[in-house]
Amino acid sequence: ARAAAPEAAAVPVDPPTAESSRKPRRAQPTYNGLRLLPLWEAKPGGEPRQYCLDRGTVRLLLPEEQDAIKHREGTAGLATEHRSRGTRGRHGEVNPAAVQFRRMERTAVRMRNSLFPARESVTEDYWEYAKFRFLQRMASSCITVFATQQMLAAIGMGASRRLPAAAAINWVLKDGLGRLGKLGVAANFGREFDSDVKRFRFTSSVVYDASSLVEMITPFFPKKFLVLATLANIGKSVGITTANVVRAPIQRSFVLEENLAEVAAKTSAQQVVADNLGLAVAVMATGLTGKVVNDGARLIIPLVAFVPLATMDLYCIYRELKAVQLTTINKERAEIICDHWINHDKRVPGAKYVSDAERLFIPARMDESTLPLRVAGLHEACRGNPNALANALSVGVDRSIEGDGSIEGDGS
Repeated sequence: ARAAAPEAAAVPVDPPTAESSRKPRRAQPTYNGLRLLPLWEAKPGGEPRQYCLDRGTVRLLLPEEQDAIKHREGTAGLATEHRSRGTRGRHGEVNPAAVQFRRMERTAVRMRNSLFPARESVTEDYWEYAKFRFLQRMASSCITVFATQQMLAAIGMGASRRLPAAAAINWVLKDGLGRLGKLGVAANFGREFDSDVKRFRFTSSVVYDASSLVEMITPFFPKKFLVLATLANIGKSVGITTANVVRAPIQRSFVLEENLAEVAAKTSAQQVVADNLGLAVAVMATGLTGKVVNDGARLIIPLVAFVPLATMDLYCIYRELKAVQLTTINKERAEIICDHWINHDKRVPGAKYVSDAERLFIPARMDESTLPLRVAGLHEACRGNPNALANALSVGVDRSIEGDGSIEGDGS
């Protein structure tokens, strides 16, 4: 045993292990009497928060406490430099101004999280879509205010009895008849919305803007108010219903973490902010036009403003739909993929290429289609030829159809 001891002492020992065995156990970090625990809580869309031991009770650090700790750890490395320069710095000193700035930064993050989903929970095309959708909603809100102003002017000019009752009857009639458009869209186009989401959404904006233009001209034809207002309301009902029903498939394409409800909620929050901003701009513009003495000029100004607003609305809806990269295949997208596959050495295009090649208003590739596709039944696709049907149903299998119409094959 005595001889073995020197040999054992001569065996080289890993320095870190030996050093760590001689070091005292590292104390847990503390802050203002709180013992910081190596445990963190992380939630989607939020910053991780650390647990601490406060007088024997486990709790989460307050945001202010965590900000102070982060700043103290960040300034600890600068203490030596401060001392070398002769400044009166203290190791780990907390700067109140930096903590206050961090508090303001955290408030800005909370505001952002209330309007937008977490960046890692949605696809990249969502952000361009949200940007142009915000501008489009502002323009649409301005158009709505100006159109309502014109219709109110038309009621005052067209009623033979300028009484509130006459205006109320006209308004209720145009709203009631306008709901027929919503019923017609929901009843006749239910299944077709899913196949052409983008085209229906863009068309709904065109119909909505055209209906707003009809409302704009009602003061110039006051005796035709009910007819014009009803037609405009039917068009608006069609546009709004179409936009609402195709919203879910578009929002579903952005989801990465099964958070469709969050994306829908944040989109609604963005819409409220954009609508209110557009409403404020339109109200201020209306206040300025109210100072115009000439009645004719006061009616023409909203029509003049309609042109740039409608242009902005349609441009933004076009850009936001172009940003959406749908992964489902309809007739037009299938034709784009097949055409690219044939003309580009059998390479399948990406979602961005297909999205850029899609049309939003013109019917799917009718004018210059090198590979026209048509969805039809089997009898039309095979032109009634049984052998063509057999070839279409077989993949790598030699089959033929006898005269009695039975299909023979190898049983595979």
